Amino acid sequence: MIKLVPVSGYFVARGLAEITLGVGALAAAVVAGFDSEAARLGFAAAAVVYGGVRFAREQRHALIHVGRVSPPPAEATSASVADLVRLAVIPSPSAIGLVILSLTSLVFEPALAAIIGGILAGGGVARLAVAASLVWWERMNGPKLFTGRDGGRLYGRN
Repeated sequence: MIKLVPVSGYFVARGLAEITLGVGALAAAVVAGFDSEAARLGFAAAAVVYGGVRFAREQRHALIHVGRVSPPPAEATSASVADLVRLAVIPSPSAIGLVILSLTSLVFEPALAAIIGGILAGGGVARLAVAASLVWWERMNGPKLFTGRDGGRLYGRN
């Protein structure tokens, strides 16, 4: 049985998780002794640069897939809020790698932890922006977009 997850909800959940991890990395860098002013600057610079790149990539990817929307199978059911929370709590492999790198860098160079935190947070903000653009697309074009929990196919339902 396929459980349908709203695409915009998926992006919001993952975005908030990545922002939380990024802010945590920034806080850890400051606690580890890195100058808070420089940490915030490195965090912000990384967030803006990476967030812009990630938004452009995610937006392009989302728009390409919107053209491949198909109706959901008859046996498909809507995912619960708990399913959406589970998707958010289990971060993507790249986010896990960045968290591990950030924790490791605290020992050697706390400045790097702040920059990695900015990368995580910038990616999260980019996901929130893509979610907003998808909600706008849904309102302008009709079908609400869903995906399976595996993130594979894209389904549309009115």
